[in-house]
Amino acid sequence: MVEYRCDDGGDLSVIADMWEELRSMLAEVTTSFQHHYEDVTFESRMEVVRRRSDGGSLRLVTAMDQGVQLGYCLSTIGRDRIGWVDSFYVRPQHRGNGIGREMMLRSIDWLHGKGAKAIRLTVTPGNEDVMGFYRAQGFELRKYLLELDVKNE
Repeated sequence: MVEYRCDDGGDLSVIADMWEELRSMLAEVTTSFQHHYEDVTFESRMEVVRRRSDGGSLRLVTAMDQGVQLGYCLSTIGRDRIGWVDSFYVRPQHRGNGIGREMMLRSIDWLHGKGAKAIRLTVTPGNEDVMGFYRAQGFELRKYLLELDVKNE
């Protein structure tokens, strides 16, 4: 039976292995900025997440089954009251069973409870297959953001 845990993300290292699986998958599928996914570390990404939640809050929802991690949803809300789904992952063998939907709903409910005036997330180019899932949760495409990659070598 799947158990969901929600906490303030005090120990983000509990998702490090799953985050690394996500990072590796994104590095393989991305159609642009591949080096960003190859070079980023868990610690540097979590520092970005912590900064985003500065003056606000952080929430980690994890799904477990008999001690085995199935997935996570990491959300933040900052001083500006903009909520973010910063990182979301369900291990491939557990997808399609409602686990992701449940974690996302718990995160969205938490963000609403914190007074979010908007809830945002980003999708990596090459990973568009997830768009149907996010649309089913109520997310809509708002705009395209284009960026010129400036490599600091």
